[in-house]
Amino acid sequence: MNDPVLQAIQNQTQDLFPRRKRVLLAISGGLDSMVLLHAMHQLQPDWNWKLAISHVDHKTRNGASKKDSQFVRQTARQLNIPFTSHQWDGGNDPHLLKDGFEQAARNARLDFHVKSARHYRSTIVVMAHHKDDQVETFLWKLMRGAGGAGLAGMKSIADFPGQKKLKIARPFLNFRKTELREYAKRHGVNYSEDETNQDLAHVRNRVRHKLLPAFSVSIGKSPSEAISQTQSLIGADADFARATAIEWLEVGEAPFSNLHVAVQRWVVACQLRTMGIDLNYKLVEHLRLKPSAPLTVAPEKSVFRDAAGRLIWHQSPELDFRTDSLHLVPGSRWQQIDSNSICVSFRVCRQKPVRQAGELFDADRIGESIHIRQWQPGDRFQPIGLRSAVKLKELFTNAKVPAAAKRQRLVACTATDEIFWVEGLRIGETAKVVPSTRRFLKWICQKS
Repeated sequence: MNDPVLQAIQNQTQDLFPRRKRVLLAISGGLDSMVLLHAMHQLQPDWNWKLAISHVDHKTRNGASKKDSQFVRQTARQLNIPFTSHQWDGGNDPHLLKDGFEQAARNARLDFHVKSARHYRSTIVVMAHHKDDQVETFLWKLMRGAGGAGLAGMKSIADFPGQKKLKIARPFLNFRKTELREYAKRHGVNYSEDETNQDLAHVRNRVRHKLLPAFSVSIGKSPSEAISQTQSLIGADADFARATAIEWLEVGEAPFSNLHVAVQRWVVACQLRTMGIDLNYKLVEHLRLKPSAPLTVAPEKSVFRDAAGRLIWHQSPELDFRTDSLHLVPGSRWQQIDSNSICVSFRVCRQKPVRQAGELFDADRIGESIHIRQWQPGDRFQPIGLRSAVKLKELFTNAKVPAAAKRQRLVACTATDEIFWVEGLRIGETAKVVPSTRRFLKWICQKS
């Protein structure tokens, strides 16, 4: 067997997909996956695999994705390989797209491949990720602040996300895209071109077409080999820290505070995963550094770490939004309102104060009345200096305001119900003082 791609798969076969296994191939119709399909079909007689194909049509590119689906179906028929496909309708669902289209589409593919594996009773899903994918993933995750496990990249054999009895095999991780393209030329493999791979609106494409070439030009060579080496090194470190954490969770002889920081993080992360909680750096660090300090992770649910290092569910009190409010007409006399632990005083004047305690607003831009209430779902606010309004919930989250405290924060709205002031945040663009301001609203907020 002279072909390097076929030889490489042959060399990995016993570890990745042994003889007579039911093997599911994730095939999109593009170059990488069609080379995978051709190679696995070439080797099938020698290994007696029972191959099947799983394909997802994302219903994108003005119908081109449907043509890809038909192309893969036709190829499967020619090769006499069972084929199943799914049309994904989530491209316009705001709930599914909260983390972006690419992530939502990836989740849809993974979900369908799980269903396909069950249908064909396969225990292995084979994917065509290659070395260039590894490099792009490294840079993409580096920009997101990933840890060692994320930066280590994909493994040739790994557990399928969220599945105990299903594996992912990736036999092409040691091959560059150019090598797979050469294989396609040698063997006459047909494939479809996805023009969205050139669309710089997608982060991964900008990494591929802009960032990587810029690296190569700057340092005089491709960073691929160096990144691959780095992935191998930090991946081994991450594996060791994770294994040590798992052993500690099982035995737990040393105090949590005596563990290395890397092991502490993995102790927290492993427990969060067992609880079904999505990981992020701030969540892990909060639980690692602050014992007995509950952190809300879901409606009415919090989690905290005890002194021994164990994570414990904490039932949060039910948090309701108050809908009561005050409508006030500001005048030249001081007025005052008291709410919770704060006191707000305000009045209108025609001359700009020389010395000012508190905040100063343009009274005419606010209007004849002020509407004071507490934060409500969907509220948007544009702090001074920000180009546009954003969700107030996001500003509270960035300011690390606890869930219960958010619902107690006061907001002040103009006569047209635009928020111009939020307790604890900087003033808003809506009613800021400008050179043309003629009447001023003095606004003093103090702890009562």
